[in-house]
Amino acid sequence: MTQTVAEVPTNIKQDVGNRLSYIDNLRILLIVLVVMHHAGQPYGPGGAWWLPPVPPLLIDTIVLGLFFAVNASFFMGLFFMISAYFVPGSYERKGAVTFFKDRLIRLGIPLVIFSMLVFPIMLYLLHDFGVTSFSDFYLHTYLTIAGLLNGQGFTIAHLWFLEQLLIFSGIYVLWRKATAGWQRSPHKIAFPNTFAIVVFTVALGLAMFAVRIVFPINYWIPIITLEPAHYPEYAALFAVGILAFRNDWFSSLPTDTEKKWGKVTIIAIIALVPIFIIFGTSFLAGGLTLASLTYSLWEAVVCVGMCISLVALFRSRLNHQGKVAKALSDNSFSVYLIHVPVIVFLQYLLIGVNIHPLIKFAIVCLVGVPASFLLSYYVVRRLPYAKKVL
Repeated sequence: MTQTVAEVPTNIKQDVGNRLSYIDNLRILLIVLVVMHHAGQPYGPGGAWWLPPVPPLLIDTIVLGLFFAVNASFFMGLFFMISAYFVPGSYERKGAVTFFKDRLIRLGIPLVIFSMLVFPIMLYLLHDFGVTSFSDFYLHTYLTIAGLLNGQGFTIAHLWFLEQLLIFSGIYVLWRKATAGWQRSPHKIAFPNTFAIVVFTVALGLAMFAVRIVFPINYWIPIITLEPAHYPEYAALFAVGILAFRNDWFSSLPTDTEKKWGKVTIIAIIALVPIFIIFGTSFLAGGLTLASLTYSLWEAVVCVGMCISLVALFRSRLNHQGKVAKALSDNSFSVYLIHVPVIVFLQYLLIGVNIHPLIKFAIVCLVGVPASFLLSYYVVRRLPYAKKVL
């Protein structure tokens, strides 16, 4: 059943300069979640990290395990969706060549700088590779196939997101070129009804389950640093972001859909507790199992529900910015780039400190989030040529 115009909120306003403040504010939330997610890596079941993990207690596994699970189910997918939302407009303003050139500058330059300079320095300082100098490590370990295969070589680490955005942008350019002669319908597609959303959610869950039969959660392909287990989500939500722009779905998202999926999301998050009790962490292993199927469908439900709920919530309640929020949103991209060295430095300082891992997590969050934003604002964005990239 198609939603009626009467169900759509009418108090949506855009700031001067056609900026969507609620999207900028949502981006702030997401980058804070990214920083917090990485802040907890050594203290719970977070997978491989720059520093050796701290043996977690049961409470650490429960608290951080739930936090990681809910976060991972949606936050990077939502990042892809809101990033894609601005792709069509940028393409049409700039044209294919300028659009992709700008993408290469904005995404490619940080990838090169961090993968060829920042990350090898971090690896060299944090680990003993039995080498006599940084140049020895760089040339004979970091840039070698052997180093790559044993986890000591070339990496793009958390900047896999930039790499995938660049790939998706390239695919979009090719698609626009291939369909340039097509006559496009001037009519917009109405925001999907409940049945369509459910079909999409189930299809997304089944797609992730199918991939995880071969590639379990937390399995990363070297060099390209890609986790196949969540790739269907990222690709699907990037496509949804483009459709959302074309059909004005963000501003036309109906209130009753927001309420309905908000309730579904809350129920699904609560349901994670019995899922953990029944299956433990066996779903991480993937395979053709009921545990993997259940968890894949659960992630799809939370992903879709959180995307709908957060866009609607920020659009209706947080569609304005003061000076502080404006500064935070302006620095969100550079914070994404630099936060890992900041977080790892703080985690390193806490090694050997005899306090509970959850307290360490809290300290790293409380110090790491503002430190990353301050470093971005006062240092990184004031570097030569930084504005052109950031």
